[in-house]
Order: sequence, then structure tokens, then C-alpha cells
Amino acid sequence: MSSAIDIRPFREGDEGQLLAALNTRRAGCVEGRGEITAEDWHWFRAHPRGSRTYLATLGGDGGERIVGHLSAAPHAVWMNGQEYRFTEFFGAFVEPGLRQGLGKKGVYARLARELFSNQGVDGDFIYYAWATPAEWRLGRKHLSYEAVRTQVALGRPVGEGGRDLEDVERMERFDHQARWLWDRCSGGFGASALRDDEFLNHRFVERPGHDYVLLGARDEEGVLRGYAVFRKGPWNGETTGLVCDWLVPPEEPEVGQRLLRGLDVVAREAGCGELFCLLPEWSRWFDLFQREGFLVTDASRMLIARSKARRFDAYWLRTQWYCTLADTLFV
Repeated sequence: MSSAIDIRPFREGDEGQLLAALNTRRAGCVEGRGEITAEDWHWFRAHPRGSRTYLATLGGDGGERIVGHLSAAPHAVWMNGQEYRFTEFFGAFVEPGLRQGLGKKGVYARLARELFSNQGVDGDFIYYAWATPAEWRLGRKHLSYEAVRTQVALGRPVGEGGRDLEDVERMERFDHQARWLWDRCSGGFGASALRDDEFLNHRFVERPGHDYVLLGARDEEGVLRGYAVFRKGPWNGETTGLVCDWLVPPEEPEVGQRLLRGLDVVAREAGCGELFCLLPEWSRWFDLFQREGFLVTDASRMLIARSKARRFDAYWLRTQWYCTLADTLFV
């Protein structure tokens, strides 16, 4: 049956039928709340580095019907002294009646290979996803994915204390100082998404239906020394206090301590009993968080990737790539 299915890019006019299909299957580019709206879709399409959506369609007497979908977003990543595109898979579905064809000729694999056609000389450099075990098995077998890491998380109960932010501020938006901060930190990263105000504001301020808290720590001259982004949200079926992004120079642990106290305050305000954070294990902050009472736990996800160059393989990414929940649009 899948041989009669056409694979093509998203076109204007597809939006209504695609949103209906996504909401029927609770899949797609925006998760963590109820119905996926046109506003959600327009936000995704306005991603700073663009977005990609491919559709599997099946013709019939009633006209063309969408029976599968795959969405992805490219992120600008600074690596080895220049900018590359790391493209995230984060939304896909195949109609239940077609899922028996999950082999290399199946609908999902055909959608993915269409996306991979951009992995040329000037195209996408890395494809990645935080995959469930089933998604990992499929990607490894048919799409040449490699496991970057079995993802672990850092978690701790929210600390006791007051409800006032004392030495950090609640920011409305990011400004040009976000790039200054990233520049100070990025010398210790082999690869990292370029965290400037355009990327961060689209990701955390302009996203519809999600309430993020932006905490900034400044010095006496008003210079941004570090930030943390908080959201009360779902992870693996449980609602918790998510530390969605963390950017602090590791040689300034006192800045990190200020932000952690601020995270406790906003988590208590949100009614969360725990803070949950993803950081690469090679980062000094992975150890410093543990000194602040965080425990290592299984995140029930695998970070998987398909690299264009052997020298930047899964091992290199595991030991060099600074990625947090900011690098996925799921939460």
C-alpha cells in the first residue's frame, strides 16, 4: 500500500488538514498542552533558521489525504570555529493502518530520507532527536542513527525558603547581552547552539501557550553574568519544574548559586516539588549541580544523531556538544 503514497514538502493550504491529523493523533511539532492550534503552527514556521515539514499523502475519490508527517527545525550551531546546522526531528506520525511498513521502504523511512536529501555540501550537518527506545531501534536499523548518549537527568527537591527573588531578576525578554554571555561560555564548548536574543526569544518568549520564567543574574554594572529558564511542564508523563536552559560560566559558581536559589523560588510559586535539568555529563555544571544536592537519574530518553562527517561522530558529540532542553522544541 505504501507504494501508492506520495512524499512531498508541506505547501500552503495544507495547514487545516495537517492540524486536524496532528490533533487526532496527539503528535506534531508542539507538545505539552491540548489542541495544537494555528498559532502554534505559525510559531513553528517562524523558527529563526526556518523549518521543514514533509507529508505522506494518499489520493482517492475524496481527494488527497495526509497519512503521514515529519517536521524538523534547523538550529545554528557553532562548532570547530564556524557555523553549522544541527536539525532536530521533533514531530512525526504515520496512520495506524500503515505502521506495519516500518522497514526501510516504509512511510516513516521515506519521509526521513526526503529530509536527509538536505544533508549536502551546504546543507544540514547533524540530524538529531531525543528518542524513545522504539524510535531508537527504528532509527538505528533503517536511518543510520547512532546513540550519542543514554540521557540522564539531574533532579532534586525544591529547597525551602522565601518567595522573593533577592539577587536575580525576572526578565521579560533577552537582549544583545545574551550573545555576550554565550561568547564568554562557548570557549569551553566543542559545539553549541548559538544562544542569541533572536533564538532565545523565539524559543521562550514568543512561544504560544507556554509560560517560561527567565531568570537573570547581573553584576553591579548591569552586565548579564548568567541566566536560567524555568517552566512547569511534563516530562515522561509527570509534571515537574523543568530547567529548560542554563548558561553560566563555570568559573563563576557564585552566579550559579544565585540562580539556583531563584529557581527554588519560582518552582515554589508554580507548585512544583522538584527541579529537573538536562546537562551534558562532561560539563563542569553537571558536577557542580550534584554538589548543590542534585541526584543523577534516568531521563528515559536517548539522544541520537546522524552525522555528515566521521570526525564529528557520536563519541565526539557526547564529549563536546553542550545541549540542554533549549535544544529541543518539545518542552
